[in-house]
Amino acid sequence: VRAAVVGRPIVLLDGFALACQDPAAKFERRPAVYSLDRGLTRLLVDVDEGPISINLECIQVICPAADFLLFLERAEALLDEAEKKRAVMLQFSDEDCEGRRICFLEESPTAKENFVQALTAIWLEKRNDHSMWF
Repeated sequence: VRAAVVGRPIVLLDGFALACQDPAAKFERRPAVYSLDRGLTRLLVDVDEGPISINLECIQVICPAADFLLFLERAEALLDEAEKKRAVMLQFSDEDCEGRRICFLEESPTAKENFVQALTAIWLEKRNDHSMWF
């Protein structure tokens, strides 16, 4: 988690979610850095085109991309075996309550598993934090 607050390099699969559904759609691999804010409330994915800010409370799915069914339909043509083992998928609602997905490659399969487990733990903790009710 500490490394995520400082920032970790990833490869953002820009347009990947659309490419999984539409064979004509293209996607690009873009260098990026993700980080968590110090309060562990937002995940920021910093790319050249501008940051993607994700409120952790708005995340709906955190998983290895291979676990996501839509991913499996076209993943064979889009990613090589090593990339599939490193791919992460997040599904979330943006500020306009629109559903969005992003996919990215972690540096290794172990880093992918660590990210999924750590972010899931933080997400569950935030969802189960009943102290704010009183």
